[in-house]
Amino acid sequence: MEKIRQKLSSRKLWAAVLAAAAALIAALCGEELTPEIVSALKCAVTAAIAYIFGEGAVDVARLIAAAMGEEDKEGT
Repeated sequence: MEKIRQKLSSRKLWAAVLAAAAALIAALCGEELTPEIVSALKCAVTAAIAYIFGEGAVDVARLIAAAMGEEDKEGT
């Protein structure tokens, strides 16, 4: 249960969900999509993807740092 709660509190998850929801709402909206709206959607989705990859890189760096710290403690 804790793992599910941790995943649901993930900023990466909510950024991806919001980007997907915005794209779906815009696509299903009754209005014709103009090039400006399509461009704005591309920018929003690209920003969300960049955020997700950036946060993923931070998570990986944190895990590596924690592993290196544990190795240093075990080695001494």
